[in-house]
Amino acid sequence: MEAALFICSLALAIAHIIVAYRISCRERRKLLVYKIDIEAISACKNGFPRYQKILQEERVK
Repeated sequence: MEAALFICSLALAIAHIIVAYRISCRERRKLLVYKIDIEAISACKNGFPRYQKILQEERVK
């Protein structure tokens, strides 16, 4: 009985680690996409005058 409980607990722990790792990878990919978008916007900052103003304010800080 105790061995079965231990095995169930171990299986749940492994499943938890796998799910947490997959979620972590998914969030990391979202951040990478977000960074690429920021770079694309900053490359076209002449087309976005308000965005350029925000960039200048950030540089002052």
